[in-house]
Amino acid sequence: MMKERRLRLVLAALLAFSLLAVAPAHGSQEGALKWSSFSIDSEGIGSSGPVSISGKQDATGITAMTIKAFGRTYELGKEHLDKLKSIFMNGMQVSYEGGYKDLGGRTLYIQVSRGFFVSGIASRKFIIVNERGDIAVQEPRTK
Repeated sequence: MMKERRLRLVLAALLAFSLLAVAPAHGSQEGALKWSSFSIDSEGIGSSGPVSISGKQDATGITAMTIKAFGRTYELGKEHLDKLKSIFMNGMQVSYEGGYKDLGGRTLYIQVSRGFFVSGIASRKFIIVNERGDIAVQEPRTK
């Protein structure tokens, strides 16, 4: 009889805990503010020269991006923009490498991301543009 009572008590406690564990939270939730348009300008470093990146974004993702670097203007075409769908960007990082002429020369690395202050980056993609005019859109490498 005492064993049954303990078992019922344990089962009731487990049931109560499981209901609390799946109950929805009613607190504030952080949301990502995606950019409608963006424009970044840099004086550059070393031999990079000035760099400008601008573009537009809608509910489908990035719809246009222009990169001015190395004295040239690069427009992302449809094939590149299609790879950037669903990123809903609200962050960007830009870096530069001097590069080797045989491998395309000076190179610009652009990371576009959607992220949150509290929980960190949710998704990101990389755009790589070199002096030769090669443009690539890549997913991050997983470890």
